[in-house]
Amino acid sequence: MDSICQIGITKNGIDKYLLEWGAGVFKGVLLVQISENVENFDDDAIVVSKQAERKGFASVIAPNGSKRFYFRLSDSSGFSIVSAERALGFSGGINFRDIGGYAATGGRRVSWSRIFRSGHLSNLTVSDLDFFTNLNVRRVCDFRLVEEREKENARLPNNPELITLEIMPGVGDPRYFHKLFQKATHVEEVVVAMRTMMSYLISDNLQSYKNFFDELLNHSAKGALLINCSAGKERTGIGVALLLRALGVPQETVLYDFMLSKIYFPAELEVDRVLEKYGVSNEEGKGVKLIWPLLETRESYLQSAFETVDSVYGSMDNFLESGLGLDKLRLAELRRLYTA
Repeated sequence: MDSICQIGITKNGIDKYLLEWGAGVFKGVLLVQISENVENFDDDAIVVSKQAERKGFASVIAPNGSKRFYFRLSDSSGFSIVSAERALGFSGGINFRDIGGYAATGGRRVSWSRIFRSGHLSNLTVSDLDFFTNLNVRRVCDFRLVEEREKENARLPNNPELITLEIMPGVGDPRYFHKLFQKATHVEEVVVAMRTMMSYLISDNLQSYKNFFDELLNHSAKGALLINCSAGKERTGIGVALLLRALGVPQETVLYDFMLSKIYFPAELEVDRVLEKYGVSNEEGKGVKLIWPLLETRESYLQSAFETVDSVYGSMDNFLESGLGLDKLRLAELRRLYTA
């Protein structure tokens, strides 16, 4: 497993951060530096110095709680890695995460603060909007349908350019899940429907994902890009998975990133909305059990999409080239833009 997946950074309060790491990630003494600039660390500004060969943690106080900070962790062997908060704690945001830090091809890593992923942002608070401003998001690639955007409308700071890449959340029918819940009586029926939908997202929405990569390649300006849909799980999950694979991130790590939605998507808070949206009765709690596979995140969902790629194209590399039009030159440019 990529070492970045064994490092956790969580903001506790206004200016406090908790750093955690797994056993064997570091050797000997661990030194930690903090910076507002991911590309510039002061070698003399050490905020943590401790033995770290075993699983451990450390607390760090940031000099300015309103800014985003990055942490360079170096050990006695010469190993060094930059990390940051994976999930940004927006009070009114859903599943908002940075996809930076993952090991990519050629000894590079996905750049921090370059690409974010999320669900809808229609409930951001005033403090959320202030923090969003500091992220310098210049473009938003939105996979939602027009009616979803109207219901979940968000006025984002800095007026980022909106790129609409509409993908229907279902299998060729806007009422796919409405019809499913009218007849489904067992949870497994919904699980199968979710796996079918994930395969469909790959097989029947090639043009939208091609356009997505066109936009990524056109985003050469400084600043971040946000990828989102309603929940930030399936349509966004497929888009981010394809992007990470195109950047040379191993499939194991891609699955790890996909499964973080199990932690950061507030499934419990979405229950009432989903019950109402699909007209599901919750008599004796049966409705919640029935819709739960729609709200949760399972490895098998993304695996279904990968299996579709393998069955149709033979491999992910073939799919990237033949299905999405990412030849060697376009892949090289993508990696130049989004890895470091």
